[in-house]
Amino acid sequence: MNKLYEYQKKLPHMPNAHGNEETHIVDAERSFVDSYISRDEFAELFGGFLITEDREEPPGSYRGVWGKDKVRKFKQVLRERGAEFEICKIDGFQRIFRVTAQEKSLGDGT
Repeated sequence: MNKLYEYQKKLPHMPNAHGNEETHIVDAERSFVDSYISRDEFAELFGGFLITEDREEPPGSYRGVWGKDKVRKFKQVLRERGAEFEICKIDGFQRIFRVTAQEKSLGDGT
């Protein structure tokens, strides 16, 4: 069965990160996530995404989201699209951030 990994970790260099506070994060193997949610959809659905690697399990990368509301929505979207998975709680130390992408709100210019 596919796994979603939940953990707490401070996000590096993110404009909306809360200083030194740790953030709720969930990720899963990229191939699993990409089969249900395209990369292009992430901006629309979640405002951005993370790509992480496991510190101890080479190779492989994971795609995920941060923030409690986005984590909840991520799980919901996967379930609605037929994904089956189990939730695994892990220590945030296990993950290394490779990409953090966040869409900026552009406003209407008025």
